[in-house]
Amino acid sequence: MGLHRADFDLTDAELARINGYFNDRAVQHAAEGEDAPSGVSVTFAFVPGFGRMVTARFDGATTESSISHSLC
Repeated sequence: MGLHRADFDLTDAELARINGYFNDRAVQHAAEGEDAPSGVSVTFAFVPGFGRMVTARFDGATTESSISHSLC
């Protein structure tokens, strides 16, 4: 299995979901009086023959947001 640049392309809808998730979490984070966030991440996971899953995580949170998946 070889990866291609297109495997990491995000649709406009996926990018909007990621940005919306980060924005919502940032507002909640600030409202809770937390320190400034230390970072965010977007993870691409691949299963050969089945597709990919994209998840977003805010400031090391233990929960993440599933942005999209094409896994069967």
